[in-house]
Amino acid sequence: MKEQETKNIFKKDTLLRELEKKEKKAKKLLEKTEGFEQVLVHINLKITKSIKRLHEAVDDLKLLFELVKDVITLRYTDLPLGSLLAVIGALLYFLAPLDIAPDFLPAIGFTDDIAVIVLVIKQVQADLVKYKKWVKEKKK
Repeated sequence: MKEQETKNIFKKDTLLRELEKKEKKAKKLLEKTEGFEQVLVHINLKITKSIKRLHEAVDDLKLLFELVKDVITLRYTDLPLGSLLAVIGALLYFLAPLDIAPDFLPAIGFTDDIAVIVLVIKQVQADLVKYKKWVKEKKK
């Protein structure tokens, strides 16, 4: 990978364009929920295999996964559609082995995944605060 290509990978507009593509795919998946459970299984498998590489992003990734699971199963209903699409888009980006920086590339393979996750976490921060509060209350 050329140096200029590597620099372009982490530009916010590049990440946003790629995320937008996955959000469109997320919208299509939501229209046919029967295939969505299989996607969640694949996401869960990739999360499990990638824990060592994701370090501090793991907790955020798991939170996004649990949020989507709770929304899809209608346990949690206080998430705007735009936030849901962004979160599912980020999870689909994480799932895709061939994205801006393919996952098999040593050292940089998951850095773009983490960058997308961090970007989405920032975008939906207020919604995540509400969700965490809901989870805490549910456990009581």
